[in-house]
Amino acid sequence: MEPPISKTNFTICRGKYGPRSTDQSQRVIAKKDADIKLKLIVNKSENRALYAEVEEDFVNLIGSFLTLPLGYVFKEFPCLTLQGCMNNLYKSIQEFDTKKFLKSEEKKASLVNPKLAPGL
Repeated sequence: MEPPISKTNFTICRGKYGPRSTDQSQRVIAKKDADIKLKLIVNKSENRALYAEVEEDFVNLIGSFLTLPLGYVFKEFPCLTLQGCMNNLYKSIQEFDTKKFLKSEEKKASLVNPKLAPGL
């Protein structure tokens, strides 16, 4: 879906985003279960998102990225210059207001500094 054209510096983008599949039978299943609705306000002159409205499924998708031990990777391999969305996601979790977004400080600590099983 093409975003609406605006004569101002801001654009409101609305669309449905979900997994892409080449198999037609999987496409029907994925379409029913995995549509993600996103409303995004973008400053066109700076090419930056200013505001987003999402539903719970989008938050769950972003949270699922945290099942990777990003905190461990960032802590143990500081020589890696991970720039971009994963770095931004990790920094956002570090700056989260625990009282608003997470159930406890322990949950935040498990995301920022996860403990891995020995040998991994």
